[in-house]
Amino acid sequence: MDSITQAALGAAVGEAVLGRKAGGKAAAWGAFFGTLPDLDILAYPFLDPAQELLFHRGPTHALLFSVIVAPLFGLLLSRLHRKDGIAWKGWAWLSFLALFTHPLLDAFTAYGTQLLLPFSNKPVAFNTISIIDPIYTLPLTLGIVVALFFRRDSKGRRRVNGWGLALSSAYLMFTVANKLYVADIFESELDRQRVAYGRLEVLPSLFNNVLWAGLAASEDTVFAGLYSHLDADRHIAFIRIPKNAHLLPPARDGDPLSVLHWFSRGLFTVQSDSTGLVYEDLHVGRTDFYMGRDGESIFTFHLWLGADGYVQGFDVRQPEFEDRSELLALLARRMRGEEANIDSLSRPNRRIDEGMPAPARDPVTGSDP
Repeated sequence: MDSITQAALGAAVGEAVLGRKAGGKAAAWGAFFGTLPDLDILAYPFLDPAQELLFHRGPTHALLFSVIVAPLFGLLLSRLHRKDGIAWKGWAWLSFLALFTHPLLDAFTAYGTQLLLPFSNKPVAFNTISIIDPIYTLPLTLGIVVALFFRRDSKGRRRVNGWGLALSSAYLMFTVANKLYVADIFESELDRQRVAYGRLEVLPSLFNNVLWAGLAASEDTVFAGLYSHLDADRHIAFIRIPKNAHLLPPARDGDPLSVLHWFSRGLFTVQSDSTGLVYEDLHVGRTDFYMGRDGESIFTFHLWLGADGYVQGFDVRQPEFEDRSELLALLARRMRGEEANIDSLSRPNRRIDEGMPAPARDPVTGSDP
């Protein structure tokens, strides 16, 4: 999740573990360890784009990393703050909890966290909460900020911080139940509309847990739809996004294309333009939040092909969020269950059903094309 949330979580954990003994130092070190795993981006200048994808939320986000470095930090902090009389085990416990709650929280988002490295690089992604969700962050932040105004030995200090942790954790558990409920709705709609698919990813839209996107992938198509708890009914209008995988050369173990397939988890689309092949990941999201038919993916990659025809590498393309205020207004409308067509704000359609013969009637929505 965002850095403010991770720092607040680390500070609250640090305060809960050693606040009574170390005072504000416990919260400060907790905030530091809560953000430390994301400093893996400092290695980016030494990595190519494929290695960056593998490294981010990789080694520093693994359980083993927290287990190994926490005792070392415990020894260091026990010497640095010798006057507080806290044994190294106390500081090590603070370090471990603040470090590991960071990737654990990240695992509830859609990006994916490699918690089991080096034994497995399979991303853990529960897809229950947005990378920015004020309902989770606010009680956590308020709890630790207010707590720091109390004396370190005050019961009120522990109580306020505890309530912040409890409320944010309860909300996180709610998002898990909410995701299971919404996934069932998407599965029922896909079955009712007789959409054949192999895997389904359901994820919340930005800033909230009310509006959800569902991505159902078959061998050659991704069907994307939106559902809000405030919708008048459970009907979901899916858009068809062809993968166009036939445009790609075969992937070889460990090559850049295999990394992109690993990252996208089979939720991607490929286009051919004047610069060559463009690979767009779909599982993290798009600039139109799937409210239109042609939004730009958050993660878009321009592929380099070698003389042998295989993918040798790629460049990362940053999307442009145009008309942000109008975009967020449309997102709020769609969250409230109202229609919100964003095509007027997006780039010309280059993807949906491109190169495919137009059917007499759309097999997903049942409407005329």
